[in-house]
Amino acid sequence: MTAPLLPCLRAPARCFLLLALIVVAQSACSPVSAPPAPAPQRAEGAVPVRPGPSPTPQPPRNASVPPRVGALSVLVQNFDTGAVLYAKRADVHHPIASLTKIMTAMVVLRTTDPTDVVSTSRLAARQEPTELGLRPGERMNVHDLLYALLLHSSNDVAVALAEHVSHSVAAFDALMTTQAIDIGLTDTWFASPSGLNDKGYSTARDLAAMTRWAYRSPTFASIVATKSYKLRMPSGKRVRLRNLNDLLFEYRGAIGVKTGYTSKSHWSLVGVAQRGSTRILVVLLADPRVPFRDGEALLDWAFAHEAALAGATR
Repeated sequence: MTAPLLPCLRAPARCFLLLALIVVAQSACSPVSAPPAPAPQRAEGAVPVRPGPSPTPQPPRNASVPPRVGALSVLVQNFDTGAVLYAKRADVHHPIASLTKIMTAMVVLRTTDPTDVVSTSRLAARQEPTELGLRPGERMNVHDLLYALLLHSSNDVAVALAEHVSHSVAAFDALMTTQAIDIGLTDTWFASPSGLNDKGYSTARDLAAMTRWAYRSPTFASIVATKSYKLRMPSGKRVRLRNLNDLLFEYRGAIGVKTGYTSKSHWSLVGVAQRGSTRILVVLLADPRVPFRDGEALLDWAFAHEAALAGATR
């Protein structure tokens, strides 16, 4: 005997309705997905799991915009890492006035002993306007003359030292230019040991590199950080030299280095300051005004920039 047909076979519509009710009932009985549990708090002292690479941290906006300054060419650099924090026309040639004496001093330091005695020629004795007051035939040691060169920016001393090393100013100029090339300065040429000849030139970028190289000499670093120095002239007169770099007297942490001025080059400044473990280098060229306040503003900005960047990486 044939079995009776199932109800859904006899009534397809009712079958589909029944299946739909079963599906709805199963959905209602399924557990509801819970919201994700909060991430567990890391116990103090536990080693965190490092996330994947993140974007390079940026300092806050107010620490990222350098101050406006009057110098035509500017470079601001982390002295130790070499990272350039700000540059404005840093590769433009300018006469550099007495910033030349950074190289003058370094060539003298590399070719003489501090106790060497230098004789003053007539040419050296008639150099102006900034001078120690050397007279023809007077003799002084290299050690004292280097302080007069870098603190007082004495032009008579620059020529006397040049003639002592190379027997002529022209030969010393060539020696300075050769030294510049040897350390990788491609935009620098020297026309005098004092910087009075404005045909000589350099750039803010080259001067920054020159200064960092010069600081490899502990003697150079010590001299340019000196606020004043007393020496005895050949006549017996005692002279107190005050460093012309006002940053040493007015800016906290300043440790060097040199200023310059001629009517054609205008004002120039290379400054280095240190706060904690951070050292900042600033170069300003062709500034129509005395550059110390602008130098201080750039140093303040650079230290804030580096501090903000360091905080963002923690």
